[in-house]
Amino acid sequence: MQMMQAPVIEGTTPFSHEILTEMYQKLDFSKRAKTLELFMTEHTPLPSKNPPYTSSIFPYITRNNVIVRSYLLGYYLDQWLDEAIIVFVSILST
Repeated sequence: MQMMQAPVIEGTTPFSHEILTEMYQKLDFSKRAKTLELFMTEHTPLPSKNPPYTSSIFPYITRNNVIVRSYLLGYYLDQWLDEAIIVFVSILST
């Protein structure tokens, strides 16, 4: 699925991919795991590698959530969850 590019609106500040990635790196492993467990399909083992993760390991509602966050970050695709999206979801899930 290909996504539209978010329009640029004067006077607004876009989400910074770099800052979100830095925030992800500052999360301890237990917070990362808790965030993933919260949004993953039940009985799916946690990924053993670092992001990006394929969106197919997440249930339908989470994939829809990722589509919105991908759009907000200006991504063209929503098939992968990277550090920025995971920390974005983590922030909003607390």
